[in-house]
Amino acid sequence: RVFFNHHRERLTAMYDSDNGNKLLPVAGEYPVIEGDKIYFSGKNITSVIIDESKKLDTLWKIEIPARTDLIKAGNCLYAADSTGICALRVSEGAMPELIWKYPSDKTIDRLVASNGKLIAVTNDGTIMVFGDKPVKKISIYKPGF
Repeated sequence: RVFFNHHRERLTAMYDSDNGNKLLPVAGEYPVIEGDKIYFSGKNITSVIIDESKKLDTLWKIEIPARTDLIKAGNCLYAADSTGICALRVSEGAMPELIWKYPSDKTIDRLVASNGKLIAVTNDGTIMVFGDKPVKKISIYKPGF
């Protein structure tokens, strides 16, 4: 029904998929799209739904930053920025619930989810992998070059 085009400062414009017309010059920061529901990243996370007339209706807004990345895996949103990672459980008709936070002294630039794992890449190239169970010891691997 719609598509987004990134332009400046992480902002996106929203266009009509049927005819290519611009619907909104600034829809929000990098979106995560799930059917008619959209989650916008940025200083805060905002959830909207696209109505029948292709307008955005806000469902909720939460003061959790996702300035560098935002992804959705299963029923969780994962938000990253210069302070670390936040995991939010989302459910229909309710505000999201913060289920954990991982503080980091490094900026988390990218998040990827696969096979029940959350992978985070920092601005210095460090790769962190999170699973669904706590571990007794954290393993750190350093390249031997």
